[in-house]
Amino acid sequence: MSIRKSLVAIGAATAFVLAGCGTAGENAGEAEGDALSVKASFYPLQYLVEEIGAEKVSVESLTPPGTDAHSLELSPKVVSELSTSDAVVYLHGFQSAVDAAVAETGPSHVLDVTDAAKLAETGA
Repeated sequence: MSIRKSLVAIGAATAFVLAGCGTAGENAGEAEGDALSVKASFYPLQYLVEEIGAEKVSVESLTPPGTDAHSLELSPKVVSELSTSDAVVYLHGFQSAVDAAVAETGPSHVLDVTDAAKLAETGA
């Protein structure tokens, strides 16, 4: 699958999840103008969600800038914040700490982009 097709698939899946995070009715939660709180496991996913959701989302990366994404460790505070976010977007199998946190907290809306991101065989 080409990179362009992968990005389109990830974008479509992200838009679908974010659409499901919205609330209906006047008393269904936060005010209509409030942005959805989304946690992304690392920067490329954060960027995609910000571009797709624009002003309708507030996205925070679970991987701080300058941190090795592969060896990420999450604090108990960050793990607990997953359950209160409107959505979590991550790549299953890439960051074991995020995989465990998602399984432990059971956020209400989760988008695993694994199926949309085919990894290339390198022979290494």
